[in-house]
Amino acid sequence: MSEKADNTYLKKFGKKLKELKKESNLSYRKIATKCNLDFSDIKRYEDGEINVTLESIAELAKGYSKHPKKLFDFDWGSEFPPDEEEVLKKELLLKETQINAIEEQNKKTISDLKKEIQVLTKMLKNSEKKIEKLNKKLAKSV
Repeated sequence: MSEKADNTYLKKFGKKLKELKKESNLSYRKIATKCNLDFSDIKRYEDGEINVTLESIAELAKGYSKHPKKLFDFDWGSEFPPDEEEVLKKELLLKETQINAIEEQNKKTISDLKKEIQVLTKMLKNSEKKIEKLNKKLAKSV
């Protein structure tokens, strides 16, 4: 693995730690009190200056009060296959959007059909009245 690739992932990991720190409104010292890491090391992880170990990841997760997998929730780049769960979530969201659009169209269609039925019902009543008048005229003329 190249030095540049190592640094890229460390920077992305550090950026994620910074986001989590900002979300939680915790200082480096407060994070350090919740885990077994020195606050200066936490800062160095955030800056992408040092590589993390599995033990450090577990401690960082404690410090940020997050599940360890949340620390890795960032864009890994196109070198890796997409996360299946994320792909499924996107597909589900797309299907829900399509269903909502179809439901809205169906509501409009039903509304339009109801209006047409009302117009046709009025036309039928008017036609029935005209037929009744014609029948009365016909009866008088016979």
